[in-house]
Amino acid sequence: MANFRDSLTFKNYDRERIIIDSIAARLTAEENAFRNRIINSIADTRRAFLPADGEERAMVERLRDKNALFIE
Repeated sequence: MANFRDSLTFKNYDRERIIIDSIAARLTAEENAFRNRIINSIADTRRAFLPADGEERAMVERLRDKNALFIE
């Protein structure tokens, strides 16, 4: 069976403009888990997430480089 997304067509737009991969699809399982941890931390504490150590800072940079995290 073909992928459902591959069979979609649109009257006024190219498929590539309408269908994009999710952020999660671009990340490893570890990166997804860490990104979810950041999101939950922000939602729970209502404060910016601050990496605890160098390993977390490196992961934040990787997520930023993959456009999976916006840092202001």
